[in-house]
Order: sequence, then structure tokens, then C-alpha cells
Amino acid sequence: MRFSTTNFWVPTVILVQLYLVFFAYLAFSAKYLPDRVASKFGLGGQPGRYMPRTAYLFCMGIVGLVLPFSGLISWVVSKVGPGGVNVPNRAYWFAPERIAETQSYLLTHSLWFACVCVAFMAGVHFLIVRANKQNPPKLSMPLLFLFLGTFLAAVILWSVAPSWHFKTGA
Repeated sequence: MRFSTTNFWVPTVILVQLYLVFFAYLAFSAKYLPDRVASKFGLGGQPGRYMPRTAYLFCMGIVGLVLPFSGLISWVVSKVGPGGVNVPNRAYWFAPERIAETQSYLLTHSLWFACVCVAFMAGVHFLIVRANKQNPPKLSMPLLFLFLGTFLAAVILWSVAPSWHFKTGA
């Protein structure tokens, strides 16, 4: 499947919507959090560390904002110095007549990763809000492992997709 330069709009619109939902959920759920939020949990789901509510919300917002853009590194490198991007058939994909298509694919691919990250951060926040509603706080380990498994499956698919895309070429 080849990507045109307009395909980045679909994940961009979805990403903006996910961010709006994520930050609205952070703001809405603040009233359900105690003054001291259990924010780190052990393997048994027991709290290990607490943070003031405002600090927790600030940290969750910053991580939720910044983490998704770690996937943009490959696109940025392809714009600055394409030699730093490791793709099969690099000479073919970074040839002048195909570099725009390659960079478009990398941008679109990175934006999909950002969508997955924002959804995951919203899920983690949901679990923390849910855990803090209990007395004493307790994180649902089955739900955490479900979220982690889904996130890891998405990351694996995201990691393998470029190999499928770039396998063609001279």
C-alpha cells in the first residue's frame, strides 16, 4: 500500500481528537482524585508512591503530550539527513523521485504511533483514577496487563509495518 501526501490528515485528525478527549478526561476526572494520588503501584496493585493531585495531573498531561511525539524521530531524521533512517532498499526509497513519498509514509506512520500512545496514556490515567476510588487504593492488574498487552501488540505492528512497506523496490 502506498501513501500519498494527503494521507497524513487522517491520523492527524484522529490524534487531535484523541488529545482533546485525553485532556478533557484529565480535567473532568480531577474531581474524582484524592488530594494525595496513589501514582505508582507494585506488582500486587498496592500503591508504592503518592503525589499531590495537581502534580500528578501536570505530570500525566506532560507525559501524555510529549511521549506520542517520540515516534516522529524517524520522520525528522528523514527530513534532516535521510542517511540516518534505516529502511530496506534505502537507495530506492530515498532516491529523489521517491523521497517525498517515503517522508510522507514516515510522517503518517509516526502520527499513528502518536495516536496509540495518547490512547494508552488515557487508559493508564483511567486505571489510576479507578484505583484511587478504592480505599485503600488498588490498581487492577488484569486491566493493566490487558492495556499493556494491547499497547505492546500495537507497537509490534507499528514496528513491523515499515518492513512490509519498504520491502519492495529495486
